[in-house]
Amino acid sequence: MNPDVLLLDADVELQAAAGDGGKKVPRVSILAYSGGLMTVIPHGPVAINLSGLELPATVPLVTDHENRVAALVGQGEPIVRGGELHVTGCMSSATDAGRTVLALARDGVELSASVGLEILASSRVWAGKKVVVNGRSLVAPSGGLLLVERSRLREISLLPVGADAETSVQIAARAAGVKGIHHMEKTQEEIAAEATKAERERLQRIEAACAGFSGPRVAELRASAIAGDLSESELNTGLLEVLRASRPTPPSTMIRDGGQGRAKVLEAAALMTTLGDGASVLKTFDERTLEGAGRLRGLGIQELAAEAALLDGVTLPRFRTDAGAWLRAGFSTVSLPGILSNVANKVLYESFTSVEQVWRLVAKRSSVSNFKSSPRYRLTADLTYVKVGPGGELKHGTLGEQTWSMKADTFGRMISIPRQTIIDDDMGAFAELPMALGRGAGLALNVLFWTIFLDNSTFFTAARGNYAEGAGTVLSIDGLTAAEILFLDQTDGDGNPLGIIPKLLLVPTDLGALATQLVRSLEIRDPSASGNVPIVNPHAEKFTAAASTYLKNANYTGASSKAWYLLADPNVLPVIEVAFLDGKESPTVETAQADFNTLGIQMRGYHDFGVSLADHRGGVKMKGEA
Repeated sequence: MNPDVLLLDADVELQAAAGDGGKKVPRVSILAYSGGLMTVIPHGPVAINLSGLELPATVPLVTDHENRVAALVGQGEPIVRGGELHVTGCMSSATDAGRTVLALARDGVELSASVGLEILASSRVWAGKKVVVNGRSLVAPSGGLLLVERSRLREISLLPVGADAETSVQIAARAAGVKGIHHMEKTQEEIAAEATKAERERLQRIEAACAGFSGPRVAELRASAIAGDLSESELNTGLLEVLRASRPTPPSTMIRDGGQGRAKVLEAAALMTTLGDGASVLKTFDERTLEGAGRLRGLGIQELAAEAALLDGVTLPRFRTDAGAWLRAGFSTVSLPGILSNVANKVLYESFTSVEQVWRLVAKRSSVSNFKSSPRYRLTADLTYVKVGPGGELKHGTLGEQTWSMKADTFGRMISIPRQTIIDDDMGAFAELPMALGRGAGLALNVLFWTIFLDNSTFFTAARGNYAEGAGTVLSIDGLTAAEILFLDQTDGDGNPLGIIPKLLLVPTDLGALATQLVRSLEIRDPSASGNVPIVNPHAEKFTAAASTYLKNANYTGASSKAWYLLADPNVLPVIEVAFLDGKESPTVETAQADFNTLGIQMRGYHDFGVSLADHRGGVKMKGEA
């Protein structure tokens, strides 16, 4: 199965609903993800950002992740509501797998569900750190948690046992028309009565929500909600907007709440001004903070500095009158430098993650505690289990030879916000600098990573059994088959098979569309064949495809528009490793008063990381040409 697919347990409810001709069609209702923290093997604690989840119109329901076609049992429609992922759909008795699931349900066997998510972007939240996901504030447990920032829903499997021991299944009704279970069926009258009751309760909730409000906008919202054009959540959001609009907007100096809360309001207001309301970083603030920040929308640098200084009881002089005194007074406080740095760091992170992130799929990411060279070890076949003797004594395993070393270095830049920008009170110009620093950090990481990865003529070699060239290495079904065999034929130091399968198909952009077709299409048509006959694709759903713009760039030694790679899961057997100081994967930006020769605000960004090729057995390279 794909290494970037998470399998999440969920509750399943099967219901019998009337279909064509009065025949009852088994319906399934699944709470796929409640929006909080889950434990997923082998990833450990996991949180999924549902706002970054791509939902298909329908999602297949299967009983086997590895054999989805033969195991198809139905399909459902996914939806995110209330910070949760729900799926409703129908079951089918047209397949053996479908009939088996329905028979188990009729016999009272409890079922679990496993949701398959393809990870597109993720990050690590370290132990004790807080993160806001799906409207919930989560604290990373010991060992940290995996935050899936962007993902794609691929499938849902119905299983007798899930990875989560706490998973339970509630079966409300079974499929009808089978002898011996008629007492479990619901009549049409019962179904109609339940629907009437549910509708009555929905209308009562709408009326209760609208009570105390008046005006044409409220009437419009109420009518749309009753008609079903607005969900109850959307109705409440609309009523909240009406309430906000009805409140007077006092000047900023009159809405202080003081302390850390006020600092967060100023930080959010600055981000609204620089990035807009739709910025993902704004999701880290609570509703009250965003409401206060909305009143300060459009504030400038001078106003932000004045408001921040007042939190520490400092009144700034007019900047035009005495710019030096303004800077000294502002940066003598605690709040102003902190707020400016927080704003800059959030803007920088948005820009940093906008740069190509394919390296995250290729590399193992790790942490180092200092800037010294750190040895890395490969576990050898000496850890293969051996039979325990009658005395019960276990033999010691050993670590293999040192295969590579890792060392982190510091990369950074410094820039100043000139006096003119502060006089113009231009917050947008202020944001451009951390944006540039963030992009610079992302580019620096990519440049070092792909420089080391592509300069691999002594790493991927025919002698090592991880390199091939010739016409048979052109990317195609046959070429991919040859690469898979080459990978699987590799052995460990004792000559035994590695026991690891490849997971990632890495290609230059010229081959991106073909790679996607090879890993996703069940059939591929050969236009050169007579009658354009479809060919079964033996590699469908085996690998994840990724295309990088760097693989063919002439600035890098070893670049090619035809060469491609088949790699293992980097967390299992990495060909390359990226290490970050103390595990901090994003760069840092700091602000301060500029030096004596520059009248303005100084900003510096830095990032501590290192890159090294790791184990050559973790992948194979195909030249893609003769």
